[in-house]
Amino acid sequence: GRGGDPVDYITPASLSFGDVEMGSSSAPQTVTVTDNSGIALDIASVSSNDSVFSVQNDSCSGMTVAPNGSCTFEVVFNPIPVTLGHRVSTVEVISNSASSPDQVAVDGFGTATDYTLGGLLSGLAAGDTVVLQNNGGDDLTLGADGAFTFNTPVAYGDPYVVTVKTQPMAPSETCTVSNGIGTMPASDVNSVSVTCTVDTYTVGGTLTGLFSGGSVVLQINGASDQTLTADGNFVFPPLADGTAYTVTVATQPTGQNCTVSNASGKLAGANVSNVGVTCVNETYTLGGLLTGLAAGDTVVLQNNGGDDLTLGADGSFTFNTPVAYGDPYVVTVKTQPAAPSETCTVSNGIGTMPASDVKDVSVICAVDTFTVGGTLSGLSSGQSIVLQNNTGDDLTLSADGSFTFASPLADATAYTVTILTQPDGQTCTVSNGSGTVAGAPVTDVTVTCTDNPVAPPAKPVP
Repeated sequence: GRGGDPVDYITPASLSFGDVEMGSSSAPQTVTVTDNSGIALDIASVSSNDSVFSVQNDSCSGMTVAPNGSCTFEVVFNPIPVTLGHRVSTVEVISNSASSPDQVAVDGFGTATDYTLGGLLSGLAAGDTVVLQNNGGDDLTLGADGAFTFNTPVAYGDPYVVTVKTQPMAPSETCTVSNGIGTMPASDVNSVSVTCTVDTYTVGGTLTGLFSGGSVVLQINGASDQTLTADGNFVFPPLADGTAYTVTVATQPTGQNCTVSNASGKLAGANVSNVGVTCVNETYTLGGLLTGLAAGDTVVLQNNGGDDLTLGADGSFTFNTPVAYGDPYVVTVKTQPAAPSETCTVSNGIGTMPASDVKDVSVICAVDTFTVGGTLSGLSSGQSIVLQNNTGDDLTLSADGSFTFASPLADATAYTVTILTQPDGQTCTVSNGSGTVAGAPVTDVTVTCTDNPVAPPAKPVP
């Protein structure tokens, strides 16, 4: 172009850069300024009217070009998204000796270029799949860790937003995206990171029936001990989805047995809360030792007013019905022995069932004793009589009335009442004097005394 006097030339007068991809730069084109005026040319500056056309390697700005001398500068086309398509502008050369700037016409066409978008997937469980999207579409299903690339390239300068459309489900996983939002540069993007981790869920349930003050230790898959001291809900630490689990009782509570329902399974994308642990009291035997029972006799024992137990000989005994841990027990005699009559007493028979068999109940039987006696009549005043029972246990009586021997006899013992010493001048006889004690005092022995006949006076001797 010609900007005015002095006469100078700019060659070429126009530059065409053709098609240049967005984000890249054209090859530089050289412009030469030649002073043909015969007068020195002062050049103030060289500048572009449009930023997409840049001046570089400028040897003209601020220079004085001698007559017939020259200087050069280069112009480069740098299309950006706002210049997509045809771009026309000028480069101005301003000299101090020209009335107006000289201009170089420049034009170019910015073209869009597509680039691939991708990155790296890590942490996906074997056999699982995740579906990614870019900008809400272009679905990409991935089934293994490694590099990935979306099917549809993205134009330079366009935005991209990588998201997870469908999370993995078998097992359940959560995949997160980093470096997934940006504007497409003039190169492929392979820095998107998708990291997957298997979701975790808890296994738990409800404990019922635990004895007050007791404790039970539960385990899941042989670990993660949970010590429970009261009925209620329990939860184990989380496990990865898809993990098989088995809940067991590691330590039973004292005196109880706890069983687990719904104990085993496999996590499937949700917490498990239906494990049931039910504790019931263990039962233990109740018994002891019987002593003193007469041969042929029987005694009937009870526990807590029932569970009758008939015993016919000395020795160890055990009730038929066990007693639950923590329950009370009361051992009593329901029916005392009757042939002979005996009285059996219980010691150590009351308590609360421990977590072991009870064997120290003591039942001691002793044959009952009864007195032997009756009625004396006909004894003369001032006289006395001596009775015996079974040739002993002397009993001296000095007046009519009831009498009782001092020594009782064991039930079923034979007795014989006799007269050891008759009163003076009388003869006493015993009726009902012999028999066997039969569960009650003997009171019907009768002793009757009568005066002896008086001998007639002796006749005088002639």
